[in-house]
Amino acid sequence: MMSLVELDPKSEVPMHSHPNEQAGLVLEGEFEFTIGTESKKVSKGEYYIIPGGLNIK
Repeated sequence: MMSLVELDPKSEVPMHSHPNEQAGLVLEGEFEFTIGTESKKVSKGEYYIIPGGLNIK
């Protein structure tokens, strides 16, 4: 499944999890997400993969 997610600048997504792996490609801008105590910033042209079952913010 593929979906397009658009976030406003300075948006915050609450802590959540997905039962399955989640992957994405940043088309514009950048964003930061946190898994446990580790934060990761991804920018335009970069992709990310998050294993299922983890709490992410």
